[in-house]
Amino acid sequence: MKINVFATAAVAIIFGGFVGCGSTQPAVKGIGKVEGKVLSPSGTPIAGGTLVLRPKGGIRRAVTAEINTNGSFVIEGATGNDSVLPGEYEVYIALDDSPQNQKLSQTIPLKYQRLSDEDSDLSVTLSDNGNELLVKLNRG
Repeated sequence: MKINVFATAAVAIIFGGFVGCGSTQPAVKGIGKVEGKVLSPSGTPIAGGTLVLRPKGGIRRAVTAEINTNGSFVIEGATGNDSVLPGEYEVYIALDDSPQNQKLSQTIPLKYQRLSDEDSDLSVTLSDNGNELLVKLNRG
């Protein structure tokens, strides 16, 4: 028995189009702006690096923001698929290899620097009614 590959592919495409139709999941509203400050375990502002908020569960995207020299950060949510979504996020600090960040890495516990290990014990919840965060890292 000979199978026509093109006919099989056409049937799969047509059938696949019907399966995805009629989704009843509600659209999730994005967050406009998230701002705040990141503090070391001793309470001093983290001066540099990138704040990384990794979503806990679900299919939301990670959120990042550059940390300014006074420890402050601002995340501006875009619209549509690129917006920051409400939910719970684990906190991490990403550092590059610059001399400033090598020194800074001594003040940030490793559990917050290792994004791939998922070691963070700190999380934040973002909501759609304004987000002013004070993120204080815990001791190692």
